[in-house]
Amino acid sequence: MTIPNSPLPGLVLVEGLPGTGKSTTSHLLSLRLKRHGVNARWYYEHETPHPVFEYPEVQQALDHGQLRPGLFEDALGNWRALARSLDSPPACAVIESSFLQTAIHPMLLLDFDGERIGEYARQAAQAIETARPALVLLRHPDPGEALHQVAALRGDWFLDFLIGRVNRSRFAQHRGLEGLEAAIHYLRHYQALVDRIVAQLAMPVLPLPVDQIPKAEFVDRIANWLGLPETPPVVPCPSADLDALAGTYRDTGSQDCYHIVSNGTELLVDGAPPTPLIPTGALRFELLGTCVHFDFLPAADRSIQALDCIGNLPGLARQWVKQ
Repeated sequence: MTIPNSPLPGLVLVEGLPGTGKSTTSHLLSLRLKRHGVNARWYYEHETPHPVFEYPEVQQALDHGQLRPGLFEDALGNWRALARSLDSPPACAVIESSFLQTAIHPMLLLDFDGERIGEYARQAAQAIETARPALVLLRHPDPGEALHQVAALRGDWFLDFLIGRVNRSRFAQHRGLEGLEAAIHYLRHYQALVDRIVAQLAMPVLPLPVDQIPKAEFVDRIANWLGLPETPPVVPCPSADLDALAGTYRDTGSQDCYHIVSNGTELLVDGAPPTPLIPTGALRFELLGTCVHFDFLPAADRSIQALDCIGNLPGLARQWVKQ
């Protein structure tokens, strides 16, 4: 189903397998909307408080195989409240993972039947219908290959983590599956279930085949689908010297460090892979794919001495001093 000519959806839902680019795409899409004058808000999957699911609670359910009674009933109420909040003033919320992934994984790992899971998804869709939702589905044709790609990107720890979680689940135990085979079988089952659910939704859906479209084009494709103007939005340029912002910043309460580097045109947090910092002001940047802002703090002589790290993440340290 395509987006009608108007109005812009109040909710843009971004879903897909792990590593398909949901967080990065959602973040960049929200920035694109803002630069076109839209009152947009991106909700990162792990941020807390979250309008629908508190991730620590979901994490506990995934770790221990037990759902809090009323968890999904509360989520439906939260979806309704969020939809109402988008009407006054008119706004657009970009939400990754929470519509399908965050709900389906706990149920599927506990081996709930597909009809029960599908019924929850239908109720969630009904709860948000007044917000004119639209769904972006980042889809990989081979979940097994997608798993290996995300492991290569994030590191072997992710593959071990996912295999361990699936192997401990009722889903794997009831089917006599273990090891990598269990994880791949699970992801294939998950994607097939998502495909069946999405086919029944009465909302516009944009499937993006991630094996055919470069990630750099995702936001352009979505913006075109949403009917945003073709004129490129104005991107803020930092007035500060990027090399002066680069350096090592240490958390004052631990030994944790951010190593920030400049390639001459942008700042990145060094890592595997490096993560770009998106400028949103002279000395303010957003860490791509997370709900974290970096405010670089100058001393009296205007040299950078520290940064404030601000975001709705549990345990996020605020003050980081330049070494």
